[in-house]
Amino acid sequence: MTLSKGWRGTIVFSGTNIKEYVGYTNSSGDDHYLLNQYPVVNTNNSTTDDAANISVVLNRSFENASIDIYVDNTSMNVSGATGFLALNFSHGYPVTLEVTYNYREVVGYATGINFAIDNAPEGAFCIGARTPAEVLIGNKGVTGTIAEFFADRRAFKRAYGGDVNEGMNDITIEVDETGANVSFKMTGVKVGGWSMDHTQDAIVAQNCDFTAANVSLYSD
Repeated sequence: MTLSKGWRGTIVFSGTNIKEYVGYTNSSGDDHYLLNQYPVVNTNNSTTDDAANISVVLNRSFENASIDIYVDNTSMNVSGATGFLALNFSHGYPVTLEVTYNYREVVGYATGINFAIDNAPEGAFCIGARTPAEVLIGNKGVTGTIAEFFADRRAFKRAYGGDVNEGMNDITIEVDETGANVSFKMTGVKVGGWSMDHTQDAIVAQNCDFTAANVSLYSD
């Protein structure tokens, strides 16, 4: 790694959506749906149209129970780049659809990032002592803010709530600058807040506050 002044950080959201609710149908023919996250990727993080990389479940509810029917991948088509899912599966009764898939989406470019790690240290004192007998480490917390050029509404959706923010996501800042191959990866992320700066003569930008389970730094 070499020194570099100024950098362009690509913001990447990635993770696995497990049994994401995508819709309800009572038909028995061709059905079309849009996934919340895209592109859909394979195990190599490459965009894929291979239906074998996703799992579609039809959930049929009864009075006090429900059953899951797994759809064979030959009965569906997926456009990984757009998150478009088409099913050709005759079921003949009302069902909800749940989809499990991996995604990796570039949502913008970071103009700045800050994060803090707090190990919550606390001194253990004996009676009458002015110095601690031992310093204990508490629960670790990782918080931060990403400032980015406004690109689309997906970061806003995570802050606004609903099913999109229920899962634990990963956020990676990939620094793309000659001689500076650095990545910051925050895992198990929940977006806690969102704000936008939009004055008359300024660049439109948004800020996302987050809490993460962990943070890692990678560099070459």
